[in-house]
Amino acid sequence: MGLIIFSLLWLDQEVPMILLERTQKAFQSIEYASDQDVWGKGEYWATPAELLDRTQGDCEDVAIAKYFLLIKQGIPLKRLRLAYQLLEDGDVHMLLEYHHKPYVYLLDIQTSEVSIATYPHFNRQILSFNHDSFWVNQQRSGPSQPKMRQWRELLLRYHANEDIQHAALHQFLTKKNK
Repeated sequence: MGLIIFSLLWLDQEVPMILLERTQKAFQSIEYASDQDVWGKGEYWATPAELLDRTQGDCEDVAIAKYFLLIKQGIPLKRLRLAYQLLEDGDVHMLLEYHHKPYVYLLDIQTSEVSIATYPHFNRQILSFNHDSFWVNQQRSGPSQPKMRQWRELLLRYHANEDIQHAALHQFLTKKNK
């Protein structure tokens, strides 16, 4: 019985880490480019298929694609949050958080490795959100979609072409794992 419990605990911790690391590594090939350069707009959140078609995007586009890829691979939605933080130069930056007590793991376009969140991350965080919820100062502040127009619009575009989104993510991951 003890071996079964140990095995389940190992799977609960190790399998997600393998998926996080594989996802982080796969998206290192995406070239960073501003929304103005890629989409001709000041601000645009691309779906995963749009990002992978262009193979370039900004921090929001990459974090969002990682979010959907991890969900597609079976990571529970409740463990994932897209997070905005204020950088030292005053810019706003999005990255992906994976919550697995006692840690929060970060998948960030600015680094090549998955890292563990530290106090400075939480101190710079403006807000975080996922499909269902919205957090400010690590406190749930209600549902995300009514509060965030860009998120709501992205989800509508994603779900309108969900088969295309899944196929693009599958093809991308398959190509990266060869």
